[in-house]
Amino acid sequence: MWLAAAAFELVIFMMTVIKGVRHFRQPRSSLISLIYRDGMLYFVSIFGLRSPHILHAH
Repeated sequence: MWLAAAAFELVIFMMTVIKGVRHFRQPRSSLISLIYRDGMLYFVSIFGLRSPHILHAH
């Protein structure tokens, strides 16, 4: 179960990174930059908290 949730989060993170890279090539809006930054920090924190559960389950 943890593996499926982590895989889902990873897919969302990769789509955010792709969209974020395209955004940063254009003139920046501070609000949009904040949303991308916070989304990436969210992923890192959630993935970090879930990693022990994934490793322990296998």
